[in-house]
Amino acid sequence: MNLETAAKTTIESCEKLHLCDTVKQFPFKSTLSLEYLIDFWKEEANHPNSLRSARAKQLLVQLNGAPELTKPISDLSILKNHTDLLDQLMTAVYAPSRWETQISTSNAPFQFQSFYSSPLFNKIFGIDNEGKFVNAEFNEREMLANKILSAYLMILEKFYGKKFKIDNHYLIGVRNESFKSYFKIEIDPAFVNIKAIGNPPKLGEEEINYILEDVTNLDRWRQTIPSDSFEFEGFVTISATNVTDHETLSQLKYDLLERTSIISMDKFLELQQKLRTLLQLPEIKLGLAAFSGEWKMMFNYGNKIGMSFIMSEKIKASCKNMKDSIYGDAFRGKTPIIIEDLTKLDNRTIVEEEIIKQGILNIIIAPLYYQEELVGILELGSPNRGELNSLVINKLKEVLSLFSIALKRNTEEHQNKIQAVIKEECTAIHPIVEWRFNQAAFNLLQRRENEPSATMEQISFDNLYPLYGLSDIRDSSLHRNNAIQSDLISHLDMVRNILTAAHKIKQLPVIDELNYRTEYHINSLSQGLSSGNEVSITNFLKNEIDSVFEHIKSYDPELENRISDYYNLLDGQMKLFYNKRKDYEESVTKINDMIGAYLDNAQVEAQQMFPHYFEKYKTDGVEHNIYLGQSLVNDRKYHPIYLRNL
Repeated sequence: MNLETAAKTTIESCEKLHLCDTVKQFPFKSTLSLEYLIDFWKEEANHPNSLRSARAKQLLVQLNGAPELTKPISDLSILKNHTDLLDQLMTAVYAPSRWETQISTSNAPFQFQSFYSSPLFNKIFGIDNEGKFVNAEFNEREMLANKILSAYLMILEKFYGKKFKIDNHYLIGVRNESFKSYFKIEIDPAFVNIKAIGNPPKLGEEEINYILEDVTNLDRWRQTIPSDSFEFEGFVTISATNVTDHETLSQLKYDLLERTSIISMDKFLELQQKLRTLLQLPEIKLGLAAFSGEWKMMFNYGNKIGMSFIMSEKIKASCKNMKDSIYGDAFRGKTPIIIEDLTKLDNRTIVEEEIIKQGILNIIIAPLYYQEELVGILELGSPNRGELNSLVINKLKEVLSLFSIALKRNTEEHQNKIQAVIKEECTAIHPIVEWRFNQAAFNLLQRRENEPSATMEQISFDNLYPLYGLSDIRDSSLHRNNAIQSDLISHLDMVRNILTAAHKIKQLPVIDELNYRTEYHINSLSQGLSSGNEVSITNFLKNEIDSVFEHIKSYDPELENRISDYYNLLDGQMKLFYNKRKDYEESVTKINDMIGAYLDNAQVEAQQMFPHYFEKYKTDGVEHNIYLGQSLVNDRKYHPIYLRNL
């Protein structure tokens, strides 16, 4: 096993490390000591720079009056008697110029018990009287496993000459009243020494290879290197970097890949909370609605959990006001809009009035597009004027495309059903029930002779037998994704070839950089297709490659011809390589058309058996419903034998 690879192995679970039942605490003795810090100041005392030397000598004189600081420290209260001297000693680690801004603490090796920390670290992590981190949230078993493995690797390097690049980075959460923040923790062991107790055990290549064959198996380490053979002295310095934005964005991306992320109440609220964390705004509300281009087509995910601002009954009943509202402005402009104070908006419609009644004064409305198709809206609302601004939109840019994909994929399966309902309710009447509508219309005309305001009677069909059929294409989603993956790789390969040719003509760093990113995307796609890399690659091709090709084609006539041939191979509308996807879509269409034609032909014979209601709609296959019963017909008698035949 490669040694560096072994050292970088991530501890994913305590079970994997055989830790849960065998180890309850850190097995090595760890003692706080300032000895190695004092050694640093002794070296400074001999520094040729007179100012550094003088300061170090002054500190060493003060240390003569505090001999307890030169010995191992088991009681942290000792340090309280020498706070001024400790402050001066620790300037070797904590630069005075960064004292108020750095997030750092110092502990005994492999212990989370602070003896010295910056004010900002205390504020964020909440250091108690015992030096423990009150606000920190992490998996203690996982952290223990990482500490034990790191200790063994340090021993292996110092005493057995096996040098490793140890990853001393960890992720720790910090919970406050409104948010959970995330910090990357980096541990600096510069002032740590490892001592052998007696003669350290001798290890040959065979024993070392035995360990590295399964580096996360702590039982192997314990069998080979007993923990009572070594001890750690000194202190480590932990530095924390706020990575809340990066971690929250990663979580949002992961969540939005789940199909239920926007239709499950719990998961929708989790998305809202993560947006609050990302934006550091604890009172904002998230709204989400999806539709296929027309307001009356809209169905609202948030409505199921009471979240979308525009789906109140009063607003839905006033769709005519939408085009004159702030929502109409957003869709006409095709970009997010911000209203800092709804109460100061001139010419408010019922839409804005109803939103204000919901306690929302400050709002962002972001139309969501998928491949230039409008698929819905994302709303952010706040009760605080001016809280949502252009800086918020900049942070939202990366997640808006993810919400678009989530909406698109979750609504595709509903679109055909919605269209079927519209045709059934508003435009088309099935021939089998036409008689009933004719009857109702006749009755309505008769009633209006005496009552002009009469409305049509309710039409219903009782005691029907429903039948459902589905003809599906096996693994259609897999084939679709494979087609997209293949086309994107082919597209990127053409880009790579052109960039390589351009580089031979003119060596520009930006061409090398684009070629590297192209290669990276190809390698990423080779591992599989995800929503995230599909969006990022498409943006890369359209926003960066196109503009560069437009310029570099002037370098050389042959290069111009290659770029021209490249664009000729792309789809005219999508501006993407559209070969395998086209084959897939044409194949699905042919299969569905064939199945649909078969069902239509079969319906002629089936209707002769007994008249019934029939509907079919296409997804990745063809679904169909049949309803039959006495209430659908008025010229014959129904018998269960017809149900058995159908």
